[in-house]
Amino acid sequence: MASALLMAACTKEPAVLNVNIEPDVNLVDAGNSVTYTITGDFEFLTFYSGLKGYEWENYPASRCTSVELPEGSNTFSAMYNDTNGVVISKFIATSYGNWGDEEITEIIEIEIEVNDNRTGIGSVRIRYPEGGSNKSAKGEVNNDAGVVLFEVGQSADLSKVEVLAITPISSNARVYYNDRELNGAIQLDFETGTPKFRILAANGETTQDFTFAFNKK
Repeated sequence: MASALLMAACTKEPAVLNVNIEPDVNLVDAGNSVTYTITGDFEFLTFYSGLKGYEWENYPASRCTSVELPEGSNTFSAMYNDTNGVVISKFIATSYGNWGDEEITEIIEIEIEVNDNRTGIGSVRIRYPEGGSNKSAKGEVNNDAGVVLFEVGQSADLSKVEVLAITPISSNARVYYNDRELNGAIQLDFETGTPKFRILAANGETTQDFTFAFNKK
């Protein structure tokens, strides 16, 4: 019995590589995931999403993910974020055989189109005069309603509010005020008017308007 096991272990078996990978979608909204179904024979599988910093072409400087499929599962999910347009995701499948002196590698390329239509705001910071000094505040963002709420003091002067920064959820979205792109701080009168800001999504098409509301306490 022992000799039979020893002979089996000493028998060289060739590397076998036969892998099939299918995405559940080829068009995904930014911030969502693509689920890949993976079948076949392989020993190691590495994934490069094709997003910035995760490009196979820039190996070894780029980052990658080692695909480990849980027992009983043949799916792997990857999130596509902070890009708009087509990316080429790549899976690198490798097998070595039982002696490890042979290597077979296959590169599977999958085209994914990412639509970054996100217009939400992540954070807003302002500065305003109150009681002889300048105060700062961070707004509470309601992306569904398109409103940013600030809690300020009773003596806050809302005629001289300096909008320090409006940070969209998508790093590639742009902020506009009066049809001009906003790239820095701007002072506005919220006492007598209702300034409106517009977020243009990275896809260059989707927009959303936001107003500021103030609660004096």
